Amino acid sequence: MKNLKLIKGLVFIFVFGVILCRWWSISIEDDGYARAWFYGDSFSDRNVMSTVHFYHDSGFNGKYAYLPILFYKDTTRPLLVYTHYPGLPDITATVVSQVTGTTDARKLMLLPIALSMVLFFLIFYVLEVITGNRLPAFIGSVFLVTSTYFISWGDDLHQHVYVEVVRWLYILFAYRFYNSERFRADYFAALFVLYFLAIWISFEPVVFLAIVTVGFSYIYQRRLVTVPNFILLCSPVLGFAAHLLQNYAYLHSWSAVVADMTKAVVHRTSGDVSYNEVGHVLGAGDVPKAIGLLLLRVGKFYWINGLALIALGVLVFRRLKTDNNQLRQVIAVLLVAAVSWHFVMPQHALVHMFTLRHYAMPFAIIFGVGVVYYAAYLKQLKANKPVWLYAVHVPVIAVCVLYAGYEQLYLSILKYALVYPAWGKDLTFLFWI
Repeated sequence: MKNLKLIKGLVFIFVFGVILCRWWSISIEDDGYARAWFYGDSFSDRNVMSTVHFYHDSGFNGKYAYLPILFYKDTTRPLLVYTHYPGLPDITATVVSQVTGTTDARKLMLLPIALSMVLFFLIFYVLEVITGNRLPAFIGSVFLVTSTYFISWGDDLHQHVYVEVVRWLYILFAYRFYNSERFRADYFAALFVLYFLAIWISFEPVVFLAIVTVGFSYIYQRRLVTVPNFILLCSPVLGFAAHLLQNYAYLHSWSAVVADMTKAVVHRTSGDVSYNEVGHVLGAGDVPKAIGLLLLRVGKFYWINGLALIALGVLVFRRLKTDNNQLRQVIAVLLVAAVSWHFVMPQHALVHMFTLRHYAMPFAIIFGVGVVYYAAYLKQLKANKPVWLYAVHVPVIAVCVLYAGYEQLYLSILKYALVYPAWGKDLTFLFWI
């Protein structure tokens, strides 16, 4: 136990050493890839700062219904009042700016960094609670906090840190609530507020949390349709209605609000012809490509490639069927919740690498539990089988370690963080994705 605490402390120092290095040395105006694709979202960060500067210069009043203001002082694009997505991260940065008097992006990034520190310990705690086993939970936690998922996004000004803190807190309270023998009003209230906040940060976690809500209710209480579930699922509806009211306050017409949101839905689902990052309207023919890209992208966001994760997942699901079927069901629910965004907003999922964050918890559990099972399997194999059969695993493990080392250590931690831009600003891939 003491050794694990020591390791956690050392991991904390290392992780936030890298995050602070990125924060100090890599501007959101950087023209390379240290804050793009898998390694950040400088475009959205700059939009946050556009909102901050606009309200700083024009006054923080209700003329624009406190919506995000994009492309302020950008001579190449017209000013855009952004109504398509909730703007809580943008307005949070603006409020901090108004209170502190600063418009320095680096100073405003201190809040996301502080929340990342909270998220760091939250991940360790939640995984231990959910798995009920400290060692695999610890392995899964280290797997997450040292990966691109955490390090490259730890100072993100936009929504990543906010989304993840709300997601992990919601799952923790959902676990507590549905495991309680009596109705816990405090847990229920926390869930309702977190769900309401979630849709004001981003639309992304809404379907994820709905599946977790219903899934956990069934796993722990064997009930799907309940009054608490119905009320919780109404929370994001109320949040979305509040966002529509905000848009109405700016557009002054319900027909304009409906047309505006319809355009947003079309763009983020199949894509539209007039503006589409994919280059065409998505159809059934894009499904194999989307699956292949997802498998390739996993290894850039986490310490394991897609094929190895599938193999480890098969091992975990087979062993948990007899060892801990409830945890097996939890992983299944989290995987369904994670993949749901690909069906709800396929265009958005395809063009934005950060949507891989939905898989963080199920992947961490699979990795943590899987490593423990796999190590035990190798030990048994070495003792009872011919040496050559045991040796077959050595090159497989070596390839996985080398690939993970290249993607996570070389690219995420070194090239796009600690030594940036000494090794180049270009986008480096082993496989084009």
